[in-house]
Amino acid sequence: VVEVVPALSLENDSIFSLLTRFKMIRNVSRCFRYIVKTKAQWGQSGIRNRRNMLVQRLPSAQQEEFRETFQLIDASGDGLISLLELKRVMNSIGETKSDTELLAMIENSADPELAGRDEMNLQDFMGIMAEAEFYHLFRDIFSSLDTNDS
Repeated sequence: VVEVVPALSLENDSIFSLLTRFKMIRNVSRCFRYIVKTKAQWGQSGIRNRRNMLVQRLPSAQQEEFRETFQLIDASGDGLISLLELKRVMNSIGETKSDTELLAMIENSADPELAGRDEMNLQDFMGIMAEAEFYHLFRDIFSSLDTNDS
């Protein structure tokens, strides 16, 4: 029996690239659902330090993935994710959000010194992504250990 394995081609590479980008954007959506659910925000001076610590605890490959995701969303390349850029990305994966909802997500993730802005920088993005990642990691682990769903 001869097994035929299709060779990776440019066409297949494009599909993998597209799927990877879709996964990255879905991860952002999951992060923002976490922000809305927990009302996570900067508010206190220690929150930025905690988020920076969480970013440092992420494997370097995951940190790089989050940076690439930020760059994917930052269509203008100005180092900030704007309300319009975030809306475009969320709509692209079928998650229609109002400007008010998206603005609340940005404001809850941003440094309070930047209050009133409709943009998020890389540091804020990395911090909320790391916080949401660890939240989901702990939740998933505890759910798998809690067989009685107590």
